[in-house]
Amino acid sequence: MIALLLKLLPSPLSRLALGGITVAFLLGMTFLKGATWERHRWELRAAIAEAGMLQAVARAARINDHVSYQYMDRWHTVVEKGKTIIKEVPRYVTKQADVSCLIPRGFVWLHDAAAGHQALPGAADNPDEIAAGLALSTVAVTLGENYTTCQATREQLIALQAWASEVSAPGPPAAD
Repeated sequence: MIALLLKLLPSPLSRLALGGITVAFLLGMTFLKGATWERHRWELRAAIAEAGMLQAVARAARINDHVSYQYMDRWHTVVEKGKTIIKEVPRYVTKQADVSCLIPRGFVWLHDAAAGHQALPGAADNPDEIAAGLALSTVAVTLGENYTTCQATREQLIALQAWASEVSAPGPPAAD
């Protein structure tokens, strides 16, 4: 085969050109093979990353369902207890108690400032004056609603902490 090439390419320059073309062809083929191999490697890494992401999304969905179910159950219990307590206000704070207990304006100012996390009004202008139209039973209902909201918020915070703890922990979520 080499003898045939020497007859076809008698001059050293043509042999050198053929050698250069052969080297360029081999280098080009090596480059293409390497590029193809690298592309397959990247595709494999991307597929592995996508599979990991899908597993993480599925895990997060399980965690969300698990924590949401527990939270909604506890929240419903808190709200129902709050409604029951508020419904019982007339039984525990009777009309007689409403008439005999007069709510001073100073108490209303303090309560409203604390509930709204606001500053108290400037001067306490006659804080012992009776707050018009405010009965003790209304105060009891308001306090019951406020504490129910507080307990519902507490349950929400507990659920968020449980969610954060489960999401940051490796592996599948713990089942209850």
